[in-house]
Amino acid sequence: MNNYRKHILKYTILIILPLFYQLTLATQINISKKRVLLGKTPVTITIYQSTKSGLLYVRPHEDEVTALQVSKAVLAKHGGKIVDLVHSGTRLISFKLQDKKYIFDPNRIFTPIGIKKTLKKYGSYSPQAQASVQNFSKILLLHILPTSLIIAVHNNHCAGYSIKYYMRGGIYEKDVKTMYLNPEMSLHSFVLVTNKQLFDFFKVKKINVILQDNLKAQNDGSLSYFAGKKNIAYVNVETERRHYKDQYHILTTAQPLRKIYSVHVKTF
Repeated sequence: MNNYRKHILKYTILIILPLFYQLTLATQINISKKRVLLGKTPVTITIYQSTKSGLLYVRPHEDEVTALQVSKAVLAKHGGKIVDLVHSGTRLISFKLQDKKYIFDPNRIFTPIGIKKTLKKYGSYSPQAQASVQNFSKILLLHILPTSLIIAVHNNHCAGYSIKYYMRGGIYEKDVKTMYLNPEMSLHSFVLVTNKQLFDFFKVKKINVILQDNLKAQNDGSLSYFAGKKNIAYVNVETERRHYKDQYHILTTAQPLRKIYSVHVKTF
């Protein structure tokens, strides 16, 4: 068994025990909620904050359950803060405005162009809906910024999104400046980062990593695009759903970044 697999197996028991999450949350994590209305539809920004300072994690998609479960476990051990969206249990957020239904991807709302694209992609568009989503985005960013480092947590499906999307011929090929692949890792487990320092950090740790080309990346309104344009250090963590140990390994590996970027998430 190679060192990478040994390192992964080391954390398996911690990850799969729901009782562990319950106990650590009860004793170490404070929870606050901000209810925001999109038209008449409520969306809750939930903040999980450790009494110990640490990294900042963001989960934009509510249906990516593994990402939240693992982030809570990491939060309990290492400290920090999670910004989480709760609405209908789905990936996309739908709301009604003047009796008309609108749908958007909450990870496509960090630029005006992105908001327009995502509303049109999933259905209706209007300037009023654009303004409503833009306001929601501003409120959400108040809970994320200011910070020197953002870690977004995501999950994907075994037959879908993977690092292949960024390889030659992939739909995101033009967004890539360079990448590193560890042949022993799943193509569904990888990180996307916005600067060379982060790229080198994960490459040394033998984590699949993509360096985003912040000049050429398409304006899709994603948090990665926003961070790249604002020169904010950003790590997008992707693993397959229910692959707890992979996500835990990557988030644990990322912990030294707290000192590198002098991250000081405010605590209670």
